[in-house]
Amino acid sequence: MVKLLGLITVADVKGYEVDHGELMRFLAECIWFPSAFLNDYIEWEAVDENSAKATITYGKTSATVTYHFNEKGEVTSITAKRYREVDGEFVLEDWEGQILEYREFNGLTVPSKVDIIWKLDSGDFSYDRIEVMEIEYNKPLAY
Repeated sequence: MVKLLGLITVADVKGYEVDHGELMRFLAECIWFPSAFLNDYIEWEAVDENSAKATITYGKTSATVTYHFNEKGEVTSITAKRYREVDGEFVLEDWEGQILEYREFNGLTVPSKVDIIWKLDSGDFSYDRIEVMEIEYNKPLAY
């Protein structure tokens, strides 16, 4: 469920396609929290010397993304087949997160600018550009 200002429901979608998309999102967002890649529930498979697939399963839902690396071992893009809602129906489309820039935060170098793109037959559609300004890791909570 998506709520505007935490008050007004703007989307309430359920089902396999939504669950699949959320698992993919988790995998894609692990680039900002690299230790998450070490969890046992993520299975890795080498594709070639510059890419690897990561698969996560929760219940009956599995999602896979492919990470593409440069010669320095940095992720340059993340690709997958992801469900997109079109006219009330879910369609499996090519999806990509293009890493545009890296920056150091608290001693870790992670992507700071990412372009999120649907790779459609009609052409690329960039629907989000993320710029990370600050990350705090392992900040203790004050109760």
